[in-house]
Amino acid sequence: MSRKGKVYTPEATVLAEKTYIAAVGEDAPTFDGPVMVEVTFCIDATLVTVTPLPHWETGLRGDLDNYIKTCLDGCQRAGIIVNDRQVVQVKATKE
Repeated sequence: MSRKGKVYTPEATVLAEKTYIAAVGEDAPTFDGPVMVEVTFCIDATLVTVTPLPHWETGLRGDLDNYIKTCLDGCQRAGIIVNDRQVVQVKATKE
């Protein structure tokens, strides 16, 4: 939200959400109950799987929660999930 109280979505976020929609295609399944999402964010791709490790280095600079939000919003806009409120567990990492 901006200082003037208006909601602002950065262009990079809009593009990322559109990329999720394109990657899913038209024949993706839709889940309408509780779901778990596993995500791995890489420089060149996003994979759906993660395991926390005690020592980890990454070339990505952004906050993991922002990557997760963009992923879930993209899944919702692509129609895979009805609403991101139905996600009850998230496992995520960045490489």
